[in-house]
Amino acid sequence: MPVRLGLGIPTTIGPPTAPELSRWCLEAEQRGASTLSCIDRLNYPSLDALLALAAAAAVTRRVRLLASVVVAPLRGNGELLRKQIINLDQFSGGRFDVGLGVGRRADDYVCSDVEFETRGKQFDAQLDRFFRLPEPDRTPDLPCILFGGQGPATLRRIARWGGGWISAAGLGGLRSAIAFARQVQDAWAGADRPGNPRLIALAYGAVGERAADHARTHIHQYYGFLGAEGVERIVDQVIIGHEQLADARGRLTDAGFDELIVLPTSSSLDQLALLDGCAQHG
Repeated sequence: MPVRLGLGIPTTIGPPTAPELSRWCLEAEQRGASTLSCIDRLNYPSLDALLALAAAAAVTRRVRLLASVVVAPLRGNGELLRKQIINLDQFSGGRFDVGLGVGRRADDYVCSDVEFETRGKQFDAQLDRFFRLPEPDRTPDLPCILFGGQGPATLRRIARWGGGWISAAGLGGLRSAIAFARQVQDAWAGADRPGNPRLIALAYGAVGERAADHARTHIHQYYGFLGAEGVERIVDQVIIGHEQLADARGRLTDAGFDELIVLPTSSSLDQLALLDGCAQHG
């Protein structure tokens, strides 16, 4: 079976109004999206990921919801984030999963007055609070926690705490994601965790006559801090059209991934045609 196909909500493009977000989510669910997902950023004119997913939960019934990934150290000692995660899971009827990570944008930390260099240690302290033994008056259990990142600390966290791994869009492309997924699988087995880790790939995508233009415009806006060379590297990774999408799904299926989340590079409703792959290649 090919990997499931999910879709990002274009919260970094616009951002969308409530009616626009509602229509996007409803039509994506109707077209067969396995998951609706949001990116988490702070110092950017985007819609907050958890707020957007709460809105998505209110207008959908079946599609799963994924925050990928929440930059956890920006959210205090973790107690507020823990409550938000549990609330979202309950509010959505158990349809919510969350990816957690430390992020790679120093400006998000500067505007939060949170130290960037120690974000890994801060994150581990949050996780110790997240997963400590429940007390009689504590809130219910967390939903599935996945981890972002691509290094030894990510492997350690997945092996100890996590349900799996989410690759970052724009961080090396599918080849890099597939290579690190093998390390995740090895770390999981080495920790004697039962079953297999969930593996979710994120990738940018665009369809239609202006697909290449949409891709280049959005990547320039969102990743301009990387400079011209960095932007072009990410533009080259964007999935353009259904043929490339089918190829990506095939490669990820062979590598043991469970799902591909395509992040749109335009908020135009015609980009929901990315989900035509659910029928054509699923």
